[in-house]
Amino acid sequence: MIKPVALLIASVFTLGANIIPTCPPFCAGGKPPKSLPARRVALHLNLPHLPASPYREFAPPPRLAAHIECFWTLAASPTQHTHRVLPDGCIDIVFTASSLAPPRLHVAGPMTRPHHFLVPSSQSSAGVRFRPAMSHAFFPLPASRLTNEALPLEDIWGVRARNLLSRLADAENPLETVRELARELHPQPRPRTVELLTATILAHRGSITLHRLTKDAGVSARHLRRLFLDSTGLTPKQLCRIVRFRHAIEKSLHPRQCPDWARLALDCGYYDQAHLIRDFQVFAGTSPHAFMADLSNRQPAPTR
Repeated sequence: MIKPVALLIASVFTLGANIIPTCPPFCAGGKPPKSLPARRVALHLNLPHLPASPYREFAPPPRLAAHIECFWTLAASPTQHTHRVLPDGCIDIVFTASSLAPPRLHVAGPMTRPHHFLVPSSQSSAGVRFRPAMSHAFFPLPASRLTNEALPLEDIWGVRARNLLSRLADAENPLETVRELARELHPQPRPRTVELLTATILAHRGSITLHRLTKDAGVSARHLRRLFLDSTGLTPKQLCRIVRFRHAIEKSLHPRQCPDWARLALDCGYYDQAHLIRDFQVFAGTSPHAFMADLSNRQPAPTR
């Protein structure tokens, strides 16, 4: 039997939804945000251990916590750089500002492969990351239209998106941009079948069978696939693999400890180390060892 979605969403694995307290930027008088730990930002690689890391995440206000994993900002860098993002099962709204081009506002869909974004030196970004299966409370279109794609938000929201873009462009700083995004978001009631099943997937760190999901939902495997594609942009199997991969990333980033990949593979629900390596190749574009070496080359060892 599926647990109530509110309880599951409040307690299951989220990889960093509450890394930075809710107070900044959503309350007056909050302390400056803290630097992110490696476990979450490894999915968005950009010097996460440096105090002045350009990529930051903020927990959502309580009214949006069930639907939103985090708000985030990516500050302009003195030089052009590559920002690597790995699949996480989420859909984002992304605002981009640059001194060289007009501001843009688009929706980035769920990914099934890693992406490398070339970020110009003058470009800054801010956005909101919805939890898996939760974006459909804000977008009246099948999430499958967004898989591995980005669409202008205006194509979905129309004049509402144009008005939001204008307000974001007038924001005085990144935190005000985040606040403005939060003010605009008001989830609408939707059928909750996929929300409940996704919460179950998250609670099991992706290690759950399709048979169990179809039994819980009381539908056929084919119908379940259609439901998930419509709400998440991914099949149930794809979402389970991505959630399990995120869990493996988190466990592999224990400070100053070289992972025992065979043990980690079993702990994360993989059949063996070869199974884990295959998912790293698909979702990170490299082997586990090469992934960790790349992290080491990009930043100093974390300190506590």
